[in-house]
Amino acid sequence: MSSRHQEGIAHLLYGINMGGGFVALTGEVGTGKTTLCYCLLEQVPDDVDIAYILNPKLNSLELLASICDELSINYPENCNSIKVLNDLLNEHLLKTHARGRRTVLIIDEAQNLSFDVLEQIRLLTNLETTKTKLLQIILIGQPELKELLHDKQLRQLNQRITARYHLKPLSLKETRTYIEHRMKVSGGFPGIFKPSAIKQIYNLTHGVPRLINLLCDRSLLGAYATGNLSVNKSIIRKAAKEVLPEQSKKTYLTPIILAIGMILFFSLLLAYFYPNLPLNEPETDFKDQTTVNKIVKKQQESSTPIKPKIAKNEPSITKETVLKEAKQSVPAPTPKRYKNFTDFINTPSLTMENALAKSLHQWDIETPKNFTAECLFVQKSGLRCLPEKSDWQQLINLKRQVIMEFDLENNQKRFALLVGVIRNKAIFRSDQEYLFSIPDVLKYWNGYFLALWKPPTADFWTLAPGQRSDNVLWLRQQLDKIQGKKEKTTQPNFYDMELEKRVKQFQQQKQITQDGLVGPLTVIHLQNATSIDNFPLLR
Repeated sequence: MSSRHQEGIAHLLYGINMGGGFVALTGEVGTGKTTLCYCLLEQVPDDVDIAYILNPKLNSLELLASICDELSINYPENCNSIKVLNDLLNEHLLKTHARGRRTVLIIDEAQNLSFDVLEQIRLLTNLETTKTKLLQIILIGQPELKELLHDKQLRQLNQRITARYHLKPLSLKETRTYIEHRMKVSGGFPGIFKPSAIKQIYNLTHGVPRLINLLCDRSLLGAYATGNLSVNKSIIRKAAKEVLPEQSKKTYLTPIILAIGMILFFSLLLAYFYPNLPLNEPETDFKDQTTVNKIVKKQQESSTPIKPKIAKNEPSITKETVLKEAKQSVPAPTPKRYKNFTDFINTPSLTMENALAKSLHQWDIETPKNFTAECLFVQKSGLRCLPEKSDWQQLINLKRQVIMEFDLENNQKRFALLVGVIRNKAIFRSDQEYLFSIPDVLKYWNGYFLALWKPPTADFWTLAPGQRSDNVLWLRQQLDKIQGKKEKTTQPNFYDMELEKRVKQFQQQKQITQDGLVGPLTVIHLQNATSIDNFPLLR
């Protein structure tokens, strides 16, 4: 996945893990929303039940019936009562919650939902216990969904959305990586698509993955048909006429034509008003013509080559002498200096890829050269990703190095690895370590972060009351170490009520949600209290 898709799935995973309310994922047609959803389904914990609605063009009664079908809830044949279906759904959710399971409703193409159906969906979030909501809802749709949610009639629903993300098309760099990746997966040679051809593909598709797939597929067919060993711009232009929409074929030159027109227009204006204006001179006040003339004369003098005087009987210059002098004249590399955090956070290199690579390096895990921010790679390395949202104090209490997400203007994002805190300064690691004032850092932080953690076993997922496994035994052992007592039980592998009380007591001490569920946050705090130097701590 690209960094954009990685951010999108992090928002979805956050929505599933935090429980209750709505999560909204939007994006243009063909950007990969549904694919992202399937990727999410492969990563959901074992204790989560999913109801996936693909066709949202339903009325309220049909929607409730579809949800019941997805969750295998039996209801009377030819049932025409919303109340009956709603009561059966509520009963099912209470039972699954009692067994330590969670339920998530995912609705794809949600921009097609009517106001009545959206209101019915909002009412589903009222199904709750005294402590938690029983249903988490994820809405996935095109940009029209964003406009729909801002309608005055849906302001109550809009206020309940706890996480939003808009999936944008790929950049030119991501398009190149995407094409190379798909060629490798299919067993092909990535060099078939020339750099100029990839740039042409990006201009024609605007970075939309679905259109990239179509254009590349037809271009490969065209290269085969004409006997070419590589795909060039001519082949791509012919392929675009066959498979791309008219708009895509005609509009890619428009920005270039406009840019050329603007350059010519301003060049004519400058030539008319400033016919004697010198080029490549520093900014100054052009009202004083004397000053201008002096600058031009100085530039002309400085640009005149100076012929060196060669002394007679001067010793010859050997190769060794040149190398020795060159080595002595090379200055030592000076570290980057930033005036403040604003200067630092606007650095383009602060991407999720670089931050995740730095974080993995702290775990002594090396990343490949063309590394992309993928939690799948992290999981294959024996670690897991934990996307979370919190305040500064909760982040510090975690005691782990984390990748913080920062918001800039124009919807740009930056990511930096926090490795320590000293007095009122935060320590970040990029090419080296930098210290910045915490209040300055918090001005840009949106509350989201990503932490890497190592599960006690490869098959460890969220533990809940009523479960039976060796991981429950591990949980007992950790609590015994922390609380200094060993509880007698005939079933150490069974998560009983007494163990739930101990877990909630520990969660209360660590100021995290007291739900008795042993997820990533609880595991991290357990490891912090019982392990030594097994993971990169926040310094």
